[in-house]
Amino acid sequence: MKTLIAYYSWSGNTKRVAEVIHQRLPQSDLFEIKVDPADAYSADMMATAYADERQKRTGHWPRIDQAPDLSQYDQILVGGPVWTWDLASPVIAFLKQIQGYTGLVRPFYTSVGNSQRYAGWFKRRAGNLRLGQDYDDAHDKLTQWLTAIQ
Repeated sequence: MKTLIAYYSWSGNTKRVAEVIHQRLPQSDLFEIKVDPADAYSADMMATAYADERQKRTGHWPRIDQAPDLSQYDQILVGGPVWTWDLASPVIAFLKQIQGYTGLVRPFYTSVGNSQRYAGWFKRRAGNLRLGQDYDDAHDKLTQWLTAIQ
């Protein structure tokens, strides 16, 4: 099974998890969801939170790099940080970009404690994408999750 691991990482935490997943899935490629420099987020957490909330309120998502050709992948693992119990705006923009993808999409995320509602938000934001089992941020379950999805 060929897997794309697409991730957005504001602080580097999600990037580290994505790299571990990539190392453990032999038939996988990494894709970093990068925000256009004109839409880049501040290094200040509060300024980033305000920008994210404004984007969610207005529906004006950050511009991101184009995803690679998805036809070669059986599944996409989509990762990002939890921002106010929800997906980070760049992850939402990515999900909007890949509407029409017919393979399986599985979320994973990193959080400092506000992840209780993330799976529900992911499902709502996924549109017509086919969803699989999510990774609930418990790092001790990562090996079990990866075994289950291969």
